[in-house]
Amino acid sequence: MSTSFLIIMLIGMAVVTIVSRLVPVLLVDRFEPGPKLTLWLEQVPAAVIAAIVVPAMLIHHGVVDVSLDNRALWVGLATIAVAVLTRSFFLTIMAGLGLMIGVSLLF
Repeated sequence: MSTSFLIIMLIGMAVVTIVSRLVPVLLVDRFEPGPKLTLWLEQVPAAVIAAIVVPAMLIHHGVVDVSLDNRALWVGLATIAVAVLTRSFFLTIMAGLGLMIGVSLLF
């Protein structure tokens, strides 16, 4: 490939990247979401975290595992309890990290 082709390709990728990020921002700036959409959007961060964490808790060695051997499941359930009881993001993260480190060191 020639150098000029690579430069054109690089500029094209930069334009596509900028446009793909700029267009939604410009559209959303003119849009006033209703209360239902606002409520729905507020739930997105929790849904994303759940989509990441729940498979990590349930899948152990490639299969769904709800046995006593699955440390991540039990630490995750305890961490969820901390989240429900404290409603504190910081305490939930600290509890989850502390529990996982403690369980890993003990077992």
